[in-house]
Amino acid sequence: NDVDAAIARLSALALASAKPPPPPAPVPDESDGDDAALGEARSPDEWVGAFVSEMAKSADVGDARRRAARALRAFESFVASRTSQAADERVDRLERENAVLRKAVAIQSQRLGAAADENRRLSGEAGTARDALRRAERVNYGLSVQLKHAAPATPGGIGRLDVF
Repeated sequence: NDVDAAIARLSALALASAKPPPPPAPVPDESDGDDAALGEARSPDEWVGAFVSEMAKSADVGDARRRAARALRAFESFVASRTSQAADERVDRLERENAVLRKAVAIQSQRLGAAADENRRLSGEAGTARDALRRAERVNYGLSVQLKHAAPATPGGIGRLDVF
């Protein structure tokens, strides 16, 4: 267990004595009411202070192990709750952003559909205008041919002048 290894290292550094430390005892899940500092810690400095305070209160290595385990469990639950809160906030933010993006896509799709409809309408009108222009050109050509055949040439060799 990593917690046991960390506690063993801490006890070796802090309680350097001539006699070897006793074998590690199982960590009981007991609380002696000193969790106030651990429960109030919110920043890294506060957690370090609470941990050092808990370790300073220990009477022997076994008590230090229990206090360290309790402090680490409190820290773990604090981190888990903060992580859970952050994840919930992120999920809420992502859901709001997703809703906004969905609305934007729907609006963009509607605008593209309207532009495509307008494009089809204008293409139809352009085709109709093109056909009307061709008909007008044919009629104009036919009328000009009829006019040339119907009007006699004027004396002096000068042809008829168009008068508008």
